[in-house]
Amino acid sequence: MWSRPYSLRSRWVLPVGRGELWDALLSQLESGDPLPWWGSVRAVGTTPDTIDLRADTGLGYRLGFTVSDLELARPDHLTFSADGDLRGRAVVRFVPAPRSTTILLIEWDVVATRAWMRSVDPLARPLFVISHAVLMRRGERRLAAWLQGGDVRTSRRRER
Repeated sequence: MWSRPYSLRSRWVLPVGRGELWDALLSQLESGDPLPWWGSVRAVGTTPDTIDLRADTGLGYRLGFTVSDLELARPDHLTFSADGDLRGRAVVRFVPAPRSTTILLIEWDVVATRAWMRSVDPLARPLFVISHAVLMRRGERRLAAWLQGGDVRTSRRRER
């Protein structure tokens, strides 16, 4: 039995235009290290068709999942499937904004597959949702710093 689905939404404001953001993220995807800037989410293995990710939730547990079925629709959006501790689908929309910024709208619809997460879901769901929001906020800050040529390690120290 699966947990109730999580419908997680994030909105990232990034300091570069949509085309520049798309190109930067695509070059990292092609490099084999798609998330060097994040820290809390990292690639632990890649193949031509999949990316194995580990997410450190900051709550004493880690999640592992494999991203596959990546579909790119430059420069508007990308989609992918996830399977592992989280199973579902994501859509990431690249929305142009004023002053050479881009808004990433991230829609992540997943279920937790780990038995312990399913069993505590009725009580821990709000904590899981907050943990996701914190993890995503950290990703937004670190990606913004990385895009501006900043030191993401400095950004990480400020977050602690």
